[in-house]
Amino acid sequence: PPDRPAHQAMASLLAMPFLILNLGGEMLYILDQRLNAQKISSDKSKRVLDDVTRVLLDSDFLHELFKPQPLYTHAATREIFDKVARSSIMRLSESSMDKLYDLMLMGVKHQVWSCAHPRELIEITLNHLETIQELVGNGPAYEVVSHVTSTFIETYRTWGQGKFNAIRQTILGFLQDKRVKVSLFLQDKVQNLDGSFVFNRSSYAPPSSVHLGGIKLGASAMRAFKHVHSSIRS
Repeated sequence: PPDRPAHQAMASLLAMPFLILNLGGEMLYILDQRLNAQKISSDKSKRVLDDVTRVLLDSDFLHELFKPQPLYTHAATREIFDKVARSSIMRLSESSMDKLYDLMLMGVKHQVWSCAHPRELIEITLNHLETIQELVGNGPAYEVVSHVTSTFIETYRTWGQGKFNAIRQTILGFLQDKRVKVSLFLQDKVQNLDGSFVFNRSSYAPPSSVHLGGIKLGASAMRAFKHVHSSIRS
């Protein structure tokens, strides 16, 4: 359709929730891992995660987040998460925050880049929101995440592949220059030594599709093939 490019351009203006919610999910997951590694008490860890979640998913901020708009700059996006980190009793040095933010970006980049089809962006984001709920447990922060999840589903549930592809390309454009080496990715052989990701050709066929290079014969062609094959054998 002639208006498809315009629709996809409009779709890219709603990429911010995908970017921020997925980065936030990565942030909380990494913080939880670090708190456990440092043997911080469960009460103190839960307080940190609750504080971070409530600031990240503040209702006024989310109201602005779901408005159509271009992606924030890298500096503005980083500022959001600096503010979120400062909201808790936890204190991170600038160096620690740099490392945390790089891990967040690379985690999201790998997941978005690895999508077999654009609609997987929904699954990735919902998985991050579910992880946040599991980390904060019952309480005010849990209800906040539930509200965000409902808003997210309602916003994107009727979208088609073209719009999700526009979102994916917008996010990958934002992350294209990020090539930070992550030890876990290197160990799993999904990242190269230059920081780029390994392309696994065997796993990139979308659902209900045929892998490239496959040949599907119709009924008449199959009968002819069997006839020729039996003639050769005899």
